[in-house]
Amino acid sequence: ETTDMESKRYALGCVQLRPDGALAATDGRQMLRQTGFQFGCDANVLIRSTRFFGCKELPAEPMQVGHLQDDKGVAKVGFQIGAWTYWIDTEREGRFPDVDSIIPSSNHCKSTLRLSLADSRFLVDNLHRLPNGTAHRELTLDLNGSVVLRAASTSTPRPAEMILRNSTKQGDDIRICTDRQFLARAAAMGFTEIHLPDSESPAVAQDSTRTYVWMV
Repeated sequence: ETTDMESKRYALGCVQLRPDGALAATDGRQMLRQTGFQFGCDANVLIRSTRFFGCKELPAEPMQVGHLQDDKGVAKVGFQIGAWTYWIDTEREGRFPDVDSIIPSSNHCKSTLRLSLADSRFLVDNLHRLPNGTAHRELTLDLNGSVVLRAASTSTPRPAEMILRNSTKQGDDIRICTDRQFLARAAAMGFTEIHLPDSESPAVAQDSTRTYVWMV
């Protein structure tokens, strides 16, 4: 969900696997980095995005990962789980951006949204009820003592509001405009803290193993 299969300049249709056990993916507007894996590779490896890992038939068991070359010299990454073995060719020519360099430091954020579990579920289930804007499903997130989401459309120019009563903000008052899809995704992934450096820099959701960043 964090890849761009149409990208030409960079290999944004790929997921990057790293020797340190991290993976990363970006479509140029959002980026996800997650740590805590063991991929068995001694250099960064790019594999094409795949829906395989979303298959409901996959058992809830540990997955083994292997990295090798076939008899034609093509590098592959293999994933084995239960009775399944899945091989993916690696991308040898693609360029992948330095995603670490775009993550703003959470130590210098103007404000932080602290999302409660109840509000996260409410946001995911009801965000579609707000009016749709003209581009990027935009809405306004206003942290001004309360946590308020606002959206309008050409047919409903007066903004509709959604108040997250169980959530709070830490730091200064701030107002940002964001794609609602990215905010909903952060909530659905269970992030409880979203750092906002300022009204123009990327939003940063973080926990102990994951960093999710998106442009506002």
